[in-house]
Amino acid sequence: MRYLGGKSKEAKRILDVVLCGRQPDQLYVEPFVGGCNVMDKVTGPRWGNDFNWQLIEMWKAVQRGWEPPEFVSEDDYRRIREDSLGDPALHAFVACAGSWGGKWWGGYARGEGRNCIAEGRRHVLKQAPKLAGVAFSSMSYASMAIPDDSLIYCDPPYKGTTSYAKTGKWDPAAFWTWARLQAEEYHSRVFVSEFEAPEGWTCVLEFKRKNDLNRKDVIEKLFKWIPRLPAGKTND
Repeated sequence: MRYLGGKSKEAKRILDVVLCGRQPDQLYVEPFVGGCNVMDKVTGPRWGNDFNWQLIEMWKAVQRGWEPPEFVSEDDYRRIREDSLGDPALHAFVACAGSWGGKWWGGYARGEGRNCIAEGRRHVLKQAPKLAGVAFSSMSYASMAIPDDSLIYCDPPYKGTTSYAKTGKWDPAAFWTWARLQAEEYHSRVFVSEFEAPEGWTCVLEFKRKNDLNRKDVIEKLFKWIPRLPAGKTND
């Protein structure tokens, strides 16, 4: 599903790196699963989490067979936006698929001759069978009790850019500390998509993409925490 900052077009390149060396039955975890545009291309044990509970309820509904609408008028868009206590699956779907650039309630998408809702519906229904078996949850990334030796891919709100829905004030420093802890203390392999990273994180992939809102070129990077070893030793 179209989602602000989603990695649908870049997913294959990202996963070629992230999944390389994945162990049989190793748990794959996304603390910021968003539009599931990477998750739907992964198999095996998977855990998708997002702080946006309505979005997670939508994905759970999709797993149960729920189908999004084919059309939502601008009046319907406003009504659904105002009814925040209504059907969470419908609320989340329209908030993303019906909005400009996939930004949560970012304004009704008026593509020339396009039905963005219908496009979003087709995409979600195509994703649905690929998400069977994913364990979905909604909580802060810091509250997740991720098992040791997991494989973690993070696509968090980027520092200095438009934040995602309902994340509140984003604290990049706290996030990077948490991510490093997952790698160093719990022996997980941790990858993070961002433009820049603190010292100690190694860029293992970079590519050019269009910004979802202004369509300008940006350079995306994928970082991995590689612990420093004593002199004379290697990470091999």
